[in-house]
Amino acid sequence: MTRTAFWIAAALLIAAGAAAAEPRIIVQMIVDPGLGFSFPDGGADSLESKVQGQIRREFPCVSCTTPHDLRNLMGFLRMRALLGVPDDQQESYDKQLLELGGAFGADYIISLHAMAVGSRWSIFGLWLDVRKAKALARASEETGANGDALIDACDKIAKKLIEEAAYFEICPYLGPVKMRVRTTRSQNERVEYPVSCNGGDYQYVRTMSLEANSDSNIELTRTNRPWATGTYQYRSKERQVTVEQDPCYNCASGRKGGRTLTDNHTTTSEVTGLSEDSSTTGQNFTDARLYLKFAKDGTYTLELVAASKPGTRTVHIERKAEGTCDTHLDNPREDYTTKVDIPVGNIMGPFRGGPMDKSLADHKEFHSTNPVTKEETTITVEFKIRRG
Repeated sequence: MTRTAFWIAAALLIAAGAAAAEPRIIVQMIVDPGLGFSFPDGGADSLESKVQGQIRREFPCVSCTTPHDLRNLMGFLRMRALLGVPDDQQESYDKQLLELGGAFGADYIISLHAMAVGSRWSIFGLWLDVRKAKALARASEETGANGDALIDACDKIAKKLIEEAAYFEICPYLGPVKMRVRTTRSQNERVEYPVSCNGGDYQYVRTMSLEANSDSNIELTRTNRPWATGTYQYRSKERQVTVEQDPCYNCASGRKGGRTLTDNHTTTSEVTGLSEDSSTTGQNFTDARLYLKFAKDGTYTLELVAASKPGTRTVHIERKAEGTCDTHLDNPREDYTTKVDIPVGNIMGPFRGGPMDKSLADHKEFHSTNPVTKEETTITVEFKIRRG
């Protein structure tokens, strides 16, 4: 096997299973003519190229090829191989080989099926996600047998397929996304009931007050679908004070007497950075994903899923007892620090916009209250992303 023949075979075999930096699409037309009724000469190649042009205009990030292109390129490369490749053209030649191989590892196939029905043609279009074996879009048209009618029908089919497939973000939206999440929580509880001891009636009272707040800032750059990279900063503080007033406390001596116990907990947490535990081909990347989901009502949402680097959680505890007995505590003060990581996830929106927009941008503030914990959350999001 010659060096050139080896590279042709290697390009086809390796690239067929490799992931591409850009989405790869093959447009193909299948013609099923009726008895005595043929498709116009060169019509299939022409219509493939027509649809290919529409795909490229709407999705400039993709590599779009037709079987006609592949046949021509294969013939060209075979001829160059037979004639020999000059050293100064070898790099260009190798690049063409890899492009040829990459086309066979297509991410999407757009299939156009023309079938003769009487004196007319029915054309069916299908946009297929090869990796998921899933149809993203379907369209059909019935048309006459002349060339202009066929071109018009394919134009309409391509338009419908593009509009439907766009909901699956064929070309990723890229750019900066900033988000700030602030939470506050305030809680007060009081429990009291009557108690009797030492010949008297009294009231047992226990109160608990909680004040908590957190602030997180996320600055991301969406680099692909759905991956993002960036920075993350999280800080939180929580203080809980519990006071128990027991007029009939059971003392260690066996008698009952008044005693007040105050328990003060303060917890602070701090986390900086996003996890980079994920990796591909030995290279680490940020564990942050930004999903862009379009709805049919002209709106979309952004969903963030990320993991933080390990941070620190510091707890400070002070206890104090006052009263007629048992006022000495074995652990009146405690301090300890533990590791903590924060799950990062928010669904933001809806925003106005659709999958055919070249760019998406907004600056909004969202407020919500947890019905159980009564925690109040304010999310401020600002982004400007553009379709690649």
